[in-house]
Amino acid sequence: MIYTTRDLMSQVRNQCSEINEERLSNIQILEALNRAYDDAFDIMGRLYPDPIIKYIETYPDENGIITIPDNVWEDRIMLVEFYQNGASASTDGYRTKVAETDNLNDLGALNNITGSYPYVFSIIGRSIQIGPAKGVSKYLHRVWYADSPLPLRLDQGSIEIIDQAGNFIVLDELRNTGEGLVPVNPSNAYGKYINIVDRETGLYKCTLQVESIDGNKLTFKSTPTRSTVYNLTVSSSIPDDVKLDDIISEVSGSGTVYFKTPTTNYIVQYAVNEIQRSLGVANLSFEEGKLRELKDRVEGAWKRRPASKYKRAFSRVWSSKRYRNWT
Repeated sequence: MIYTTRDLMSQVRNQCSEINEERLSNIQILEALNRAYDDAFDIMGRLYPDPIIKYIETYPDENGIITIPDNVWEDRIMLVEFYQNGASASTDGYRTKVAETDNLNDLGALNNITGSYPYVFSIIGRSIQIGPAKGVSKYLHRVWYADSPLPLRLDQGSIEIIDQAGNFIVLDELRNTGEGLVPVNPSNAYGKYINIVDRETGLYKCTLQVESIDGNKLTFKSTPTRSTVYNLTVSSSIPDDVKLDDIISEVSGSGTVYFKTPTTNYIVQYAVNEIQRSLGVANLSFEEGKLRELKDRVEGAWKRRPASKYKRAFSRVWSSKRYRNWT
């Protein structure tokens, strides 16, 4: 089953219309769906963040600071590594409290580790502080983090034809009308850019700039006006991983959810509860009970995912082996 944003909106309308006669706007439903989407991501980010983990490679500045990327989910930094001997080897940095980095400055030391070599890191506001700070700017660091989801936006068409040589696609239908939708328009500041996501998984694939529209045919600009929009890199051509049936949406979000059941069921129920509460429905005991049930299913689905089978041996009991297999 496909879970585009329009599918979710339809399910929300159907459930809300059973006891409400008020017309629900697209914007009202989208806002509720996105609050539900954020909550679902928060659950997964706590219990099983593996599917949303990404990394960047960068150098700290002269003060040992790395700016946290804008797309990090709730500033959740999972791991910081640095390349010890060029690109051939990497070493983990140990996360510590900000108070413990006070002595890791130019002349400071911790456990006989002096400056000019990365040892620990801490999160300070929107930055990662590497310690000791002196001399670490020469080391390439890899920062692993939980990636933020693209907000849900109305899907605007499904790809039926891809022509990479001509740099164009043909859609089943260009859905340019509807409340809460930025229409595809080559002359509009943001309407000229579109996102393409996988129809089945919701995985983001690319951002492209529309040069012209001919019916359901979208031709893309080989030299984009902007290099990035909303922190998304604008591609000059259609990537190889774009496939038939993929979904397009406006550049500010995605037309398909990243997860399927039971997460999508939870998102719909969460949105239904939010909307009915805003409409003044007095008795929501059944809906709230259903939401708790679905939340338990979502949490249970992620809790059962496999974790690492290794445990780092900090204790002297395991001093003969750095890692111990606990399986």
